[in-house]
Amino acid sequence: MRTTVDIPDNLLRRVKAAAALEGKSLKVFLTQAVIHELERSAERKIVRKKISLPLVPSNHPGTLKLDSDNIARILSQEDCHAFAGH
Repeated sequence: MRTTVDIPDNLLRRVKAAAALEGKSLKVFLTQAVIHELERSAERKIVRKKISLPLVPSNHPGTLKLDSDNIARILSQEDCHAFAGH
């Protein structure tokens, strides 16, 4: 498919020079550059997976003191309950 793209003169000169150094036509060079960018973009999306954090129950939300020791204790209690079949 044919299309028109407005590229600044200084950038076009650099692209043409890079293509020539690689022995490629401008069309091949730009096509490969676009493919490379699309693949890079797809890889970034894969890296951005949603994570889930453990939920810490509280009888009084907002009043639980959460420091690393308390979080470790709560998670340990949850593990004990899970292994005991509760």
